[in-house]
Amino acid sequence: MAVSLFAQGKVHGTAHFCIGEEAAGIGVGHALDLDDYILQTHRGHHQAIGKGINLNTMMAEFLGKESGCCKGKGGCMHIADFSVGSLGANGIVGGGLPLSVGAALTQQYLGKDAVTVCFFWRLCIQSGLFP
Repeated sequence: MAVSLFAQGKVHGTAHFCIGEEAAGIGVGHALDLDDYILQTHRGHHQAIGKGINLNTMMAEFLGKESGCCKGKGGCMHIADFSVGSLGANGIVGGGLPLSVGAALTQQYLGKDAVTVCFFWRLCIQSGLFP
């Protein structure tokens, strides 16, 4: 549906989809607890879905609606939902890494038995950092 809406010009901003990569984000997300955090890539829709983001608020975000998970300001590439531990997507190659270190340090400081997962591999592969 998101691809179709983007083709119709209805998606707020630009869009990069994760076609063929869904299993990794969904699988990791299902292995995590609510207190665990994720930081997504700009192709992180599947990662956010796996973590439990509400699909209706995510689609509202794609369409730039105030009822979206980021009040319609994040668009398709920058979705987040702190209530499920999705700390947001980042379009900068490896940009989520320092944020994830800070999130993990916060969890450790607060004595939480939780993990932080940072997705970034696809961006590294596309940029030629890895063969």
